[in-house]
Amino acid sequence: MVINLIDLVNGTDTMKKANFISAEEQDKDEAIKWIKQLIFSNENVKPTITKFETNFHKKLYDVYDDLSIENNILFLHKKSHDDTILKLLVLPSYLVDKTIEKVHSVYGLSKD
Repeated sequence: MVINLIDLVNGTDTMKKANFISAEEQDKDEAIKWIKQLIFSNENVKPTITKFETNFHKKLYDVYDDLSIENNILFLHKKSHDDTILKLLVLPSYLVDKTIEKVHSVYGLSKD
């Protein structure tokens, strides 16, 4: 399973780019809301959890150490192919289709 991500880093202010999604929008996704609460409660200490409500809950838990929260917005930090660290916005599942449609429209791609 792939986490829904948007790369927000390319030499500009990440939080300005993240303004299209609010913490409230992320919190509409139960898995994102759950992992954010887990991080707030446990900070840098990953708790031991063995049962998960969904695969998305498990995937977020698996990358716990690579997650951060800024202004109540969840990000994943991931190493790129050239060893730079990318800061990726975690998208709520309900926004994935909308995001794909928007990218396709910007680049003139059709769904077909």
